[in-house]
Amino acid sequence: MAISSVSPDAARRHLAAFQEGATYFVTRSVLDWRGREWLGYDDNSQFVMPRSEADRLLAKARGDVGLLEIELGIPPGSWAGAVLLRIDIPAPHELNLRLPSGNEAGANACWLPGGLTPFGHSEAVVDRIPLGKYVESPAWNIFPPEPTTGSSTSTAAASSPCCAEAPRSMNSGPN
Repeated sequence: MAISSVSPDAARRHLAAFQEGATYFVTRSVLDWRGREWLGYDDNSQFVMPRSEADRLLAKARGDVGLLEIELGIPPGSWAGAVLLRIDIPAPHELNLRLPSGNEAGANACWLPGGLTPFGHSEAVVDRIPLGKYVESPAWNIFPPEPTTGSSTSTAAASSPCCAEAPRSMNSGPN
């Protein structure tokens, strides 16, 4: 049983980064399969990151899904060839925004206490997200992919021990 050992003041400071919204990534096929009325895991949780960090990560990746997988600890190839969506939650504080405990359905073996991923991205958890409380859009809508040159960082994901476990973004259905 994992538990976060962060002080209440540190937790408040961490969650303040989500004041302007939260984001997570998911494949279109998963949303088509699971439906859009309620998003998140059946245990009433969904991992999210601050919207501003998601924007920076997309700008850094410039269409390289393999790099996103590495940065977020998603198993390599999970999103290859899939249409990737971003789910923006404008008011995550209305959905019981909290630090993850490590017991959430989306937590994997690389989960760390304190609200940071192994690659240093801020994370938190919200309750399941009802239709009307989120905005769905293509992940690359703001930062379109650059043409690939034949080399992909996806192969680098295989060397990351945090990419060998289940994803944190509801990607448990068909790709």
